[in-house]
Amino acid sequence: MTMEEKNKENVFALLSGLKMAEINNNKVQKEFCAALIYKYQQEGINIYEHVKKEDIEESINEGVNLFVKRKRRYFIKKTLFNMFTGMAAALFTYGYLQVSLARSIVVFFFAFLIDSLIKLKVSKIVFVNEARKEYERYVDHKLVHIRESEDVSKLWK
Repeated sequence: MTMEEKNKENVFALLSGLKMAEINNNKVQKEFCAALIYKYQQEGINIYEHVKKEDIEESINEGVNLFVKRKRRYFIKKTLFNMFTGMAAALFTYGYLQVSLARSIVVFFFAFLIDSLIKLKVSKIVFVNEARKEYERYVDHKLVHIRESEDVSKLWK
């Protein structure tokens, strides 16, 4: 089977999965299928060969928006955690080391910045793993492994 035939088969399976997700009101599967269909579309693969553009475009956009919301929620959660790390460092320097308030604020900013920089690369991996776990739980098992052989970090950029 050539790569083009495999891509067509995968797109057809994802389009079917997207329609089933709408019928069953499965938002996680809708997000998964739409994100991968969008990825195929970015790679120049014709996704409208099996269905009309008008029939599926809205579903794809809704699913991609769900994926963007997931990424945004994760980013907010990560940023809040980094802020708590900075606050803990500032409270430690102010309370235990008895440094001035101004220096404690400087420690907060440095701790926040350092924590953010350290977790910059790791957070992408963590996001992918969290998303994969939820997808494996709520998405049809035949769809989950469609692009598994590819580099996961490229898949979710």
